[in-house]
Amino acid sequence: MGFVFTIQELNIDSKFWRIDWFGSVSFSENYRRSSQPKVEVQLSQILDHEIDTSVNFDLENIKKARKRTVRLPVGLLSALKIGDIWKNGALSMQPEYEVMSFNQLKITRDTSSLIKAGLPDPETGEYFLPMSHHPQHMEHTQSYCVHIKTNACHIIVPCVELIRFYFGSSSTVLAKIFDAPFAQENFWMSTENTSSTKPTIHLAPGIPGFSAPHIGRIAFSKVARSAAELIGNSCITATARNEPAFPKAVFPFEGETDLVVSGKWLPFNGNSKGVFLVFSLISCSHPFPFKEIKYTSTKKSTSKSGEAPKTDLKAKQEKSELQYSKARQTNNTVIDEEPDKKRVAQKISTQHSSAQFPDLIRKSITKIENEHVPTLMLRKEGISVVDGLSVGDEGNLSTIHPIEFSDYDDEDFQIPKSTNKKISLTSLVFFELLKRIRRNYQHMPINLVRLDSRQRFNYLSTMPRIVNEDGELLSSCVMSFPESSNNSKAFTRNRQISVARIIDACSCIYLIVPEMSETTKELELHVILDKSKTIRTNQDLLAAIGIHFSKYVETESNYELGQGAISTVHKAELLDVQNSHELIAEIFHSAVSGMLTQEFKNACKDSSSTLIDKKLNALTLN
Repeated sequence: MGFVFTIQELNIDSKFWRIDWFGSVSFSENYRRSSQPKVEVQLSQILDHEIDTSVNFDLENIKKARKRTVRLPVGLLSALKIGDIWKNGALSMQPEYEVMSFNQLKITRDTSSLIKAGLPDPETGEYFLPMSHHPQHMEHTQSYCVHIKTNACHIIVPCVELIRFYFGSSSTVLAKIFDAPFAQENFWMSTENTSSTKPTIHLAPGIPGFSAPHIGRIAFSKVARSAAELIGNSCITATARNEPAFPKAVFPFEGETDLVVSGKWLPFNGNSKGVFLVFSLISCSHPFPFKEIKYTSTKKSTSKSGEAPKTDLKAKQEKSELQYSKARQTNNTVIDEEPDKKRVAQKISTQHSSAQFPDLIRKSITKIENEHVPTLMLRKEGISVVDGLSVGDEGNLSTIHPIEFSDYDDEDFQIPKSTNKKISLTSLVFFELLKRIRRNYQHMPINLVRLDSRQRFNYLSTMPRIVNEDGELLSSCVMSFPESSNNSKAFTRNRQISVARIIDACSCIYLIVPEMSETTKELELHVILDKSKTIRTNQDLLAAIGIHFSKYVETESNYELGQGAISTVHKAELLDVQNSHELIAEIFHSAVSGMLTQEFKNACKDSSSTLIDKKLNALTLN
C-alpha cells in the first residue's frame, strides 16, 4: 500500500475538500517546472455534515460552497480522482458513488468520440452534463471528455480520468506522456520479437518495471501509440494557438470490453438515467496486445556528468548522515519543488484494485536481467575498462565495484531446458569440473563469479568486448552463426563464459570456460592464477581477462599478466560419445589439480615446462 503521504498544495485548511474537475495543462514559464507541466485541479469545500453523495450534488449547496483551484504537476494525476475528498493535504475518503458495470461495451470510432464538457448534444440540443445536476465542471466547460454511445444510455468519461487510468501506472510515465512531441526513447529503448505474442521490451532508464505492460501496449499497438501521442500533442497545439491546453485522450484500443466505473447518473432526453458521468474508471477487461511480456529495466543515473566518484569514506559518511536524518524525522509531504536527482525515488502506491486490468492477471510479466557488457580497450600503455552510458541520460563512468561471488552448491544448478544446446554442454563441463574439485579439495572454498550483477544466471556471464588500438574486436569475444536463409552470410552475438574462483592459502585461481565455438568443436579451459591475490575488484578481473585473451594463441602455454598473475589455456576436442562432458571435465580437472599443489607454484618459475603440460599430454579421450 505504500505509506501515507500529503500534498502540500492541497493542505488548504482543516476542512474537507472535494476534487470536482480538472482543467487545463500549463506549459507557461509562470507555472511550469523544468521536469513537467502542471494541471488545474478544481476543488470545493464540503461541510462535515454534508459528506453524502446525494447532498454533494445539490445545486444550492454547490453555490454556497467555497471553491479553490490549485495547479499540481501532472505526475500527481495517478493519485487524484474526481470525487475524492481531501483534508489537511491528505486523502481523507473516497465516497461510494454509483458503481456500474457496462459489459460487452464496444469502443470504436462509430461509438466513441471526443466532446467538450460544456457543449450540448448537436442532435437533441440537450446537455450531457446539465448544470442543474452537475455544476462542478462549469469552471472548465472547454475541457474534453470521451463520449460513448450505447443503445441504453450515454457514457461520459473526462479525458484526464482516461489518462490517469490507462497511462498513470507511474508518475514518471505520466510526466513523459505530456512531454510533446512523443519520443519513443522516453519510454523504451528497443523491443524484440515484435511479431510474436511473447515480445520483450527494454524500458528506458527510470521507467519502473510495473509499467512494463502499459508501455508494452503502447509499443505493440498502433492504436495505443496513437492514443499516447494525442495527449501531449493536443496540449502543445493548443498552447501554440494561445488557447488553454485542455488535454485530449481516447481509449488505447478498439474493440469490446467490460468496463466497471464509478460515478453518477444524470438525466438526458427525458430519461432520468440517460447519461452516466464517470468519476473514476475501476476495471477494463480489454486484452493487451501480447500473451506474455518480458522486460528489462534500469535505474536512471543520479550523478551529474563529469562528477568524480565519491571516496568510500565520504560515501559512508553521507550514508550514515542520511540514515540518522531519516531516523530523526520522516517527511512524507509532496511539495512543489524539483526533486534532488541524487535521491532515490520513494514508491507510493495509488492503485487500489488488483483487478484494474483483469487481462494481466492471467498473463506472465517477467523481468529479465539486462547485462552490462563493458568494452576493454587494449593500448600500449595498458588496458582500459570502458563502461557504457545510458542513452539520453546524464552519467559518468561507473565506480569500481567489488567482484560479486555466489556460493557454489551442486543442488542449485540446473541447466534450463531452453538454453542453447552448445551452451548447455559447456555448462555441463563447467559444473562437472567444479564437482570434481570440490570432492578432492574440500578445504578450498569455490565461488561462482558474476561479471555483472544483472546477469540472469550465476553461472553464465557475458564475455567483455575486447578491442585493440585499431578498433578491431577480437574474434574470441563473439560467436558467429550462419543465417538459415543464406549460408553465405552470418550473424554474431556476444560470447558467453562461465567463471569460478578457487581460494588457496596464498593464491586465487580463476577458471573460465567460454562457450564452445561452432567451427572448432573444442572446449577450452582458461585459467588465471593470481599468485599474490592482487585481483580484488571486478575491474581488475576484467582487465586480467582482457590481457589473457589478447595474448591467447593456438599453442598452449603460460602467459605473464603482470603483478604476480599468470594464465594458461587448455583444450579438449568434443567427440560424439556418451558422457563426453565427464571425460573433458576429467582432463580439465587434472590440469587444475596441478595448480592446487605446491609443485605447481615451483614449476611456474619455468614456464617452458610445467606439470600441467605433462599431465595434459598423458591424458586422452580414448
